[in-house]
Amino acid sequence: MLKAQLQKILNKFGYQVVPLDKLKPVDVRDHHNDPKALNYFQNLQTILIDAPVHLGRGLPLFLFTAKEHPFVRAVEATKKISNSKEKKSSIHKILKTYYENVQPETAAEILGLNHGDVKLLDDKPSWAAVFPWDSYDVDQWQKKHEKSVLSQNLRQGKILTIDDGWAWSGPVSDKKLSIEVNKLYSLLTNIEKNGYQRHDKIDGDITAVVLLDSSGKWCWQARKGQHRASILSGLGYKKLPIRIDKLVFKKDVEIWPNVSSGLFPKKIALKIFDNVFSGNSPKVAELWIEKTPLQFK
Repeated sequence: MLKAQLQKILNKFGYQVVPLDKLKPVDVRDHHNDPKALNYFQNLQTILIDAPVHLGRGLPLFLFTAKEHPFVRAVEATKKISNSKEKKSSIHKILKTYYENVQPETAAEILGLNHGDVKLLDDKPSWAAVFPWDSYDVDQWQKKHEKSVLSQNLRQGKILTIDDGWAWSGPVSDKKLSIEVNKLYSLLTNIEKNGYQRHDKIDGDITAVVLLDSSGKWCWQARKGQHRASILSGLGYKKLPIRIDKLVFKKDVEIWPNVSSGLFPKKIALKIFDNVFSGNSPKVAELWIEKTPLQFK
């Protein structure tokens, strides 16, 4: 009776009660371990697989390798450092260099697009870089990130807005840099001490979208838990447990939400898909990738 009354109240505000077991991912790791299994489970359930790290993609487009991804590079550089102060200093140095060198001026630039490819993205900041297969439009995605950044900073005990920067590109303020260094260091030391421990609750896994080409080959793109994925890659993990909540088929390009809405021309949408799938980094990051030495070599 109480549950029915509560559901009725929540329905008025557009919400519903969902049992926790419906949010638990369906674990297919000991069966076929195939991301396409997601299509055959309903009721909001995700699936859990062990995914190869080399098939992983970060946001916006980075591979989870020390050459490409700044967080992976920062973690890998600490492997031979035992002193905690020196370890944190090493992370600080690498992230600072990244944020100083990778400073896209627009959302289009961070997606690797040319000026004029998607005119709306030429006038939006980097954190508004929505993908063609996302269900959010540009403004919704931008606001979502701005709220998320504020919330994440508050969890680190700091009241900082997007004006101080975001995790995935520069510029950032000294305070935001400090937050990212401390967060990465804290997670790293926890995993080094206790191992990686996933769980079935809402934030218990690295959450990813899986992209599939016409031949059935696939890659995964982290949407939540990118810090965890970076750390595990930097520590040498070859496979990661990931929770899949969406499949993106290349053949369905014409019905991807931001293509059918008219935001992305089909040709440009496919270009972005191919860049993510192939692990091609945007030009704005090339200088950092090619010119900044891997300090742990």
